[in-house]
Amino acid sequence: MASSSTSSAFALALPPAHLLLFQLIGASAAVGCPSPESWVRPAVLPILSACSYGIMKNGNAYMRPRWASLLGGFSVAVLLRYLDVGVINRWNFESQGPVGTKKAAHENTEGHSSTLRSSPSTDTFFNRMRYGWYTIWSFRQVNTPYEVRNVPRFSDFDPNYVPSRATFVLRQAASAIICYLLLDLLSQRPPPTDLSRFDPALIPLFSRLPSVTAAELRLRALTITGFAVTFFLIIQGAQSFAAALSVATGVSPVRNWRPAFGSIWDAYSLKNVWGYFWHQLLRQSLSAPAKFLVHNILNLPRHSSLSGVIIIFSSFALSGVLHTAAGVSSGMPISQLGVFRFFCTQACGLILEQSIVSLFRYSFKQTASASDQRGNKNESPHWHVRLVGYAWVMAFMVWTGPSWIYPQAARAPAQGATSILPFSIFKWMNR
Repeated sequence: MASSSTSSAFALALPPAHLLLFQLIGASAAVGCPSPESWVRPAVLPILSACSYGIMKNGNAYMRPRWASLLGGFSVAVLLRYLDVGVINRWNFESQGPVGTKKAAHENTEGHSSTLRSSPSTDTFFNRMRYGWYTIWSFRQVNTPYEVRNVPRFSDFDPNYVPSRATFVLRQAASAIICYLLLDLLSQRPPPTDLSRFDPALIPLFSRLPSVTAAELRLRALTITGFAVTFFLIIQGAQSFAAALSVATGVSPVRNWRPAFGSIWDAYSLKNVWGYFWHQLLRQSLSAPAKFLVHNILNLPRHSSLSGVIIIFSSFALSGVLHTAAGVSSGMPISQLGVFRFFCTQACGLILEQSIVSLFRYSFKQTASASDQRGNKNESPHWHVRLVGYAWVMAFMVWTGPSWIYPQAARAPAQGATSILPFSIFKWMNR
């Protein structure tokens, strides 16, 4: 108890950026240095949690609300990442992977010999810290035997294609610049003047169906689309900038920077939206605790329907917790945030969708479409099936999206919301 209080006091005394750096270094050391069975690994968890708490508590006092939101959300992502690799699966320097694996180059599913990083030649403190640092940052575990599912390839036609270093750096630099300019352009829009359009009372849809107008539905659709585009540009811009810088300086090779997002044309189902199109950066960090709960605590059999349902719901619920932490970091009261509800509803929608698809396939004795199988997208549903799918996804998002967005949109002007960008090129040009 005293140790926990000391950690919390320490966390509240440091600026958020310092806390995040301390959290990253502490997590890296706890993964790289102790043995897999060491008591240090679980003992570090409360300290890292205190860092996340300190960032959530004080972030808004040190920086813009949107910066504080990103910092708080990322801090919880680091915490979940450590829970996965440091405590549950116990990645370690000796194995160069999870506990129980051999320290050697592994053959991954594509036949390429690789590990998370090449095995260090000597057992030194520096090499252990470097291994821990790379492990914490490798959210998708690309090009390893433990690569998360559905990480996009550089080419849909040639899975082994990797662009040249010069081509890659130029493309990623251009992508980062374009994302920055588009975010800058979006930030030039004036804030909404009629906040009643985002009243939380308007979040429910079916209970108000007789009074819902076409204009309101259009606003809901435009709001969720704009929100998704903004998130896409932020994540893509950040990845492109980091990729260009890392590859240009020789810190990491091109092949470790596979695309962040899949094809928008695959977003004809909720399963594909979250499993193929949207980024998979958090997939392993969210699913590892869920699988541990199902298989190690509840002792449910693998591949059973009940196990799958609990894993899906638990993973989305954890995502809701992470994004709630981001909202709290920006200064919003947790009671006003609806993001947890949003992600839990996504899980329910996905489970319902897959149940209907399974029932349909069983009834008509159809096999699973090849487009729904990992790594095989040569076949796809007919165009009319895709159109129905796109309509279903859009309708579901129009229904559920406001639970996340409306509380923030209604509060933004009162918060003095500013652009997430540090500098506006368009404002500078219009001086």
